[in-house]
Amino acid sequence: MLHFAIKDAHLPVRTVQVVTIRTLAPSQQKPCCHGVCASTLRRKPASVHIPSVASTTVSLAEGIATLSGMILLSSTVAVTLWTVLYARVFRQPTDAPLANELLPRAAVLMGLKGTDPYLRDGLRRLMTQDYPDYEVRIVIDSRDDPAWPLVEAAIRDTNAKHVSVIKYQESPEHGIVNCTNSKVVQALRGLDDSFEAIAMADGDVVANENWLRELISPLARDPKIGVTTGNRWFIPPSMSSGNLVRHLWNVATTSIMYHLRMPWGGCYGIRMSAIRDGGLIDKWAKVAALDMHTTGEMKSLGLKVHFVPSLMMVNREESPLPAATNWIRRQLTWARLYNPGWWFVVVHTSVAALAMAVAIVATTVGVFFEFTYPVVWAASGFTSYLFGMTALVALLEGCIRQRLRASGQIIEPFQLRTLLPVLLAVPLTQFVQLVATLQATFVKRVAWRGSILEVNGPNDIRVIDAPSTEEGTNRTARAA
Repeated sequence: MLHFAIKDAHLPVRTVQVVTIRTLAPSQQKPCCHGVCASTLRRKPASVHIPSVASTTVSLAEGIATLSGMILLSSTVAVTLWTVLYARVFRQPTDAPLANELLPRAAVLMGLKGTDPYLRDGLRRLMTQDYPDYEVRIVIDSRDDPAWPLVEAAIRDTNAKHVSVIKYQESPEHGIVNCTNSKVVQALRGLDDSFEAIAMADGDVVANENWLRELISPLARDPKIGVTTGNRWFIPPSMSSGNLVRHLWNVATTSIMYHLRMPWGGCYGIRMSAIRDGGLIDKWAKVAALDMHTTGEMKSLGLKVHFVPSLMMVNREESPLPAATNWIRRQLTWARLYNPGWWFVVVHTSVAALAMAVAIVATTVGVFFEFTYPVVWAASGFTSYLFGMTALVALLEGCIRQRLRASGQIIEPFQLRTLLPVLLAVPLTQFVQLVATLQATFVKRVAWRGSILEVNGPNDIRVIDAPSTEEGTNRTARAA
């Protein structure tokens, strides 16, 4: 309160008027009509946090690094469980052999174009099987093919009387393209009704003397089994990058094929009644890979696909990295054509490769700069995946080699010193898988035994011979 004494001229001299002016507290003051009061002008504005582009980028990178580590950790756990279940199969006891009179009459079919390093040994083994009643039908590309004299030499060496050599006749009823599949179809069309079981073998298969007996016995033992199969197993002679990539890719593939009940056409047995009931000869003539159709066809017939653990076919061939990449790409091309879940393969492969790349970069940053929380996640995922996959390869190597030795094969023990090259090859194999998957998805042409296959669709595949001129020779085979 302020008190003022004011003298009024109209009042008597001694009369004083007291006027009281009430002042407001600062919080109750209002700005004047001419603007903001001085105290308001002196007040600093409230700060607003606007994230910079750099900080946003860092946060995003940290999130991606953390996510990549989680993906690799979860993949390691899933693949470990998947592989351990697969490895247990090789510890199961072998079934007792069936008596000769219980084994059905069988035909072994093989389609050849060109030679394999161990073809002659493989032919001799097929011609001297411990099986009571079987014939071998070999369909070869032409009489000028280098495989023809090798087959004739094997027949002379074994004095085989149950082997037929047939020249391939290119025809739509045999197949959409000149390949192993079409040669098998031609051989099937030439069989009579006396054959109750069919076996198929690739040119790189070197079987033991009981191969046919072990492949056909489950068909005779269990009428609910429609198809029996083994798989390939690479034991490379050296630890080159190509050999390791092909081997590691095959290790993962054999486990997937076992769990999904997918047979391998290179070691394949089927009861003839299933072929007739399913009309499979005509169906196989319209595709390039008959084994890709087996699982669905057997399911529709109410039959099972049975895996025979003792029939892991050892392959000791050398393979440079470009050849291994092309081989992987060709296997994936058949999967793209005939596997309805192909886009899942593409997405899974891309995500896994991206997670691996991010984890490698994040781990490198952590080593040279600072181990932050996201970097620890990425490094943990990367190292667990790297060492986990290496340990699983060692587990399968031990189980499979022991099973092969138990079946009478001479197989050297797995050497622990090879674990370091395997460890280094794991990320390389992941990126080769990505490259091969993208090529199989978007590139139409793939090399196969001196020719180029132009893949336009499941029923439209063209063979382009090794060109002697600029344009080359083009042969077209389309399904009706």
